[in-house]
Amino acid sequence: MLKNILVIDYSEHNLTKLDSILHRRYNLKKAINGEQGLEILREEEILVALLNLETTDINSTELIETIVARHNNTQIISYTSTKDMEACISSLKAGAFFYFNFPIEPEVLKNKILIAEDRAGSIEQLRKVYEKRSVKAHNATTAMDIIQKLMLKRNLDGEALTTKEFFYLLPATEQANQNSWFNEFTSHIKNFRQEKGEEENQITVLVVDDDENMQDSLNDILEEHYNVLAASNGPEAIKLAKETKLIDIVLLDIHMPGPKGHFVLPELKAVHPDSEIIIITAYKDTEIASIAFDRGAYTYLCKPFFRSTLLATISDALQAKYIKKALAEIGETPTDFPLTFTNKTKLITEYYNTQKIKNRAITFGEVFAFYPNLTDCGIPDEEVLPMDLEPQHILSWISDKIESLS
Repeated sequence: MLKNILVIDYSEHNLTKLDSILHRRYNLKKAINGEQGLEILREEEILVALLNLETTDINSTELIETIVARHNNTQIISYTSTKDMEACISSLKAGAFFYFNFPIEPEVLKNKILIAEDRAGSIEQLRKVYEKRSVKAHNATTAMDIIQKLMLKRNLDGEALTTKEFFYLLPATEQANQNSWFNEFTSHIKNFRQEKGEEENQITVLVVDDDENMQDSLNDILEEHYNVLAASNGPEAIKLAKETKLIDIVLLDIHMPGPKGHFVLPELKAVHPDSEIIIITAYKDTEIASIAFDRGAYTYLCKPFFRSTLLATISDALQAKYIKKALAEIGETPTDFPLTFTNKTKLITEYYNTQKIKNRAITFGEVFAFYPNLTDCGIPDEEVLPMDLEPQHILSWISDKIESLS
């Protein structure tokens, strides 16, 4: 049975083109405007929606935010035919998973849809597993929603949630000791001292490209965020991989002297099976792209590409790694991933500011996702925090609020 995929586009030409690319793999649900799209989402199970940002009846940013709010497991892929980078960034900020310029190479589009499906399915699987483990359904939903929003924010910054942050925010499965929760919480606030940040292993990206100028350009983009290694051909890349303890991401050129990238790919995967490999090439060779996907590539970027596209793609790949790791944990008792008080503070402040920019107040239900020991303090999940708090005063306000109920 074919899976449903929603396409919201006023252009009959675009709908026909997308249908020709996807009809063998998906059952396309077509909508010529936003209202029709929302109606289909109410009636059908849709994991992926394609949205033309030029749709006119509803502002595209508002439409994306509405879909995210009502159907938070639906992954949105937005596009335009105008190469409008402002629209691209706006759609990603609103909650879109990916953006492309229309038309797009068929294999690249199919790959992005598969990645979006995989993410939606993995997140839903995580949610169901934690609900079965006696976690309140609304707590699981809130935690996964926060994770996705923070993923999006980091994605736009060319960064990713750390492994510790990701697992810390996953809903706990056991009731924490409630006896001293408030004293511990308030003592941290009242006697706050800057704690040393926890040590994180820096993410490593291996660039494999015979073009030295390309290596230099990628290094300039990535060095601010990642530890960057470089190799000029396949044998050099494999040697470097064997000498390196951990490689998270590989940017792999297809057309190089000696073994081509799609032949090198399985050998790199054999050395670092948990790495995510992103194919980069100046050639729009869809046949080779298909081979690379079959051999384990995460996705495909065709040169030239925007800096923001590269950073977002790497961030997506890192999130995929964390989700896979989370799913690997579900058959066992979840590993404890403690964060220092300083890092918890940074995380909730980042989330508060992200929502404030969107003119949204965060709820105590969301606060409890960061501080599960406060869950039974007597404040309803739906009660909201003021939107005019200074970042350094968020926890003090929460502490005073809870203390006033004692």
